[in-house]
Amino acid sequence: MVASLTATTMATFATAGNAAPSLVSQHVLHVFPSFGVGGVPLRMVRIINHFGKRFRHTVIALDNNFEAAGGLAGDLDLVLSPVRALKRGALHTVLDSALVLRKMHPDLLITYNWGGDRMGDGQSPVAGFPPYPHRGRL
Repeated sequence: MVASLTATTMATFATAGNAAPSLVSQHVLHVFPSFGVGGVPLRMVRIINHFGKRFRHTVIALDNNFEAAGGLAGDLDLVLSPVRALKRGALHTVLDSALVLRKMHPDLLITYNWGGDRMGDGQSPVAGFPPYPHRGRL
């Protein structure tokens, strides 16, 4: 269900408000607790491959495991972004997440499972952050 909601979200986002095609791809930031070989990451590999270059993707794996990326097509505009391991408490995690979001400036933030949704905690629409329609858990 989570993967189908994500595919629907991306498809809706790709067509919403686009009267004319854009020369710049919309940037989707995916935050996973792990992007290792498993159910949700492998499903997202298929969805990302399906949408091809219609989106720019950044994948963050909080455990720096990107094994599922082996299934991604080679012609995608995609960045695998490792994270530095800091255990400084919840407030610093929220602040660090807000800084990452501001720096990456994604058009859409999608998080997956436990841990990945911590990235959305530092987000506020008032501060100009992207839509965050998804907080699914399996």
